[in-house]
Amino acid sequence: MTLPRLDPYLQRIGEPLEDLSRIAASQPYESLGPLLPRAALNILAGNGGKVTLGLKELVESGLATEDGKLTEQGQLVKQILTKPTARIRLESARGRATLTFEAYVYAGQAVLLASASPASLVEVPHGEDILTASATVRLDFVDVSYVPIALAAWAGVAPAWSLATSPELIDEELLVHRADDPAVAPPADADEHLKYVWSQPWFLWTLTGTGLDSGLVMVNAGPAGHFALTEGEGKKARFTAYPSMFLWQKLVALVEQSVTAIAAG
Repeated sequence: MTLPRLDPYLQRIGEPLEDLSRIAASQPYESLGPLLPRAALNILAGNGGKVTLGLKELVESGLATEDGKLTEQGQLVKQILTKPTARIRLESARGRATLTFEAYVYAGQAVLLASASPASLVEVPHGEDILTASATVRLDFVDVSYVPIALAAWAGVAPAWSLATSPELIDEELLVHRADDPAVAPPADADEHLKYVWSQPWFLWTLTGTGLDSGLVMVNAGPAGHFALTEGEGKKARFTAYPSMFLWQKLVALVEQSVTAIAAG
């Protein structure tokens, strides 16, 4: 019988637990929809501009005709994009590439507009890759129940062994610098768990949405899982391990809160 591979760090500290990093790699964000330049969204939303920009891709995806008129499906997408009852947005960045995921919800359906997932980018994009990553989006038309699943996949939420780290309060500017530059050193009083987490690949992501009292500011620390950044003391933020199961439950709850906010109001 082949035994599962053990997590190298946990094995070293005497905790022989399975390496869960392979699971994240096996469940990337996937889209079945067309790849569109952001300029095409101006046509869908009726914002004017040069109708030729993005028209070719809209025609190929069945959302518009060659003379620039929206098809029946295109009109439905336009309605949801321009008059949503709820809108949820994730934002991240890898290097100079701004990455976004947006869900526009209307009558139990949702239009998803997603740039490249930060979790799927092995390396920070450079040159033309920046345009590919941030200037194009995948468009999907889904049932609203799929939105939390898509959010989690895009942000790279996956099983991980969450480790409490110390100190819990860390200079906020230092955390932001670390998200941008892996060479930034950890706090001088960092424990072994924090040093391990600090050494993993990072990216920041934020979640906002209509009807939400507050959103999320999270650090995806690769195999070390997710950490929430919340208000601390003075210039320090609270850096707290957020187990994947609880983060998934939080995403489901936030989507439900956003979707039902107008009805409740």
